[in-house]
Amino acid sequence: MKVHYFYIRGQCQPIRNLLYYMGVEFQDIMHEKTAQNSIDASFNLGFPMVEDGEVKVHDAIAIMNYLCRKYERLDLLGLTPQSLVLLC
Repeated sequence: MKVHYFYIRGQCQPIRNLLYYMGVEFQDIMHEKTAQNSIDASFNLGFPMVEDGEVKVHDAIAIMNYLCRKYERLDLLGLTPQSLVLLC
């Protein structure tokens, strides 16, 4: 699993924290943010991004939902609709 983001904590830090908490090994790939933003076209949906084999997930909330479902940690998503709202 690869986690892509810029050299800042920002929106990606909760994703890293979740992966550490769940004990998932991942490669943390940091990208330089340049004025030209000459990053590979595969990142056209922006950062943060998680690559899990052929699957690429963008957006911090979508990534955390994906990870919790993949590793069967639905308890981390909230058990009721009310608690789910608190996580967003």
